[in-house]
Amino acid sequence: MDNITITRRDFIKTCGTVAGATIIGLNFAFIPCAYASETSYKSHMNERINGVYAADGKFGIRASQDNLQVQALYENWLGDVGGHKAHELLHMRFRDKSENVKRLGIQAVNPRASEFESLTYPYEE
Repeated sequence: MDNITITRRDFIKTCGTVAGATIIGLNFAFIPCAYASETSYKSHMNERINGVYAADGKFGIRASQDNLQVQALYENWLGDVGGHKAHELLHMRFRDKSENVKRLGIQAVNPRASEFESLTYPYEE
């Protein structure tokens, strides 16, 4: 029987390839694959929306202008509400993406919209 000669570099490359293939194979074996469909996408989004609203409902202060941390931020660093520094740091450019959403055929639904219809904020009075 002939001896096989292999360099150290080839041995390390081969071991790395085998280890990588094993890890990838195990990941595919134990993690169920998700196949995206319209129904699974919508159910996932509804679960996400409900989770966000449930987490939001746990906060006692729900309006940012009533939050003491936001008030302290303006007093100590940003200055006036609507001032130049606040505008430069907090505002972003708006791009209307409603046409793209319409093209997808997805209608955004806020399951808790009725809870917020009667609420008014101080700046709306």
